[in-house]
Amino acid sequence: MECLQPAVRTGSTEAAILGNMKNKVLESFENASHTHCLDIYLRADASFGYEEFRRDPEDQGIWQCLNKYGQRVFATGQDALAAAKETVPWLDRAAVWRW
Repeated sequence: MECLQPAVRTGSTEAAILGNMKNKVLESFENASHTHCLDIYLRADASFGYEEFRRDPEDQGIWQCLNKYGQRVFATGQDALAAAKETVPWLDRAAVWRW
């Protein structure tokens, strides 16, 4: 599965396939059970985005892109995080942008 706006986590199969990434992950958040992750990234055009990933034991723990949010565009990482807090149910509402 390939993300619409690739921001693939290091060590995933997608990272190996896509090679030189156009997006740079700036912040990553995981749920308490470490089965879901949200990456906030900077695109080559200086816009920001976010995407949710999942990993399952039967997939050997490889992160899989859920292709839910990658098409959304934000002016800042803080704006992307604010939108993610509204759309990703497991994301801690107290999460803070550090960049």
